[in-house]
Amino acid sequence: FTWPLIVYYFHLFSFIAPISNFIILPLLPIILALSIILSILGFIPLLAKFIALPLFTLLKVIVVITNTISSIPYSYIEINNFNLLHLIISLVSLIVLTFILKPYED
Repeated sequence: FTWPLIVYYFHLFSFIAPISNFIILPLLPIILALSIILSILGFIPLLAKFIALPLFTLLKVIVVITNTISSIPYSYIEINNFNLLHLIISLVSLIVLTFILKPYED
């Protein structure tokens, strides 16, 4: 549901965004947990350093993966004429398609 918004605001459609999300997504719960722990225990310098180092490393890994994937040639196309009408049609189409493909629950 986000691709129409991304195209509308940034005028880019990425073909490899699902691949990068698939690679990066497993790291996010660990990053979130470490961030919460750091925010709670950050006032203790030794613990803060112990928690911040793996957190920084994971964030750096995400940046490296993102930069590497985004540098792949022809990984995106520019769509300059995607206006509000196209956005609405895309979102409505995705909603309808979701209801059509959604399995029925008894």
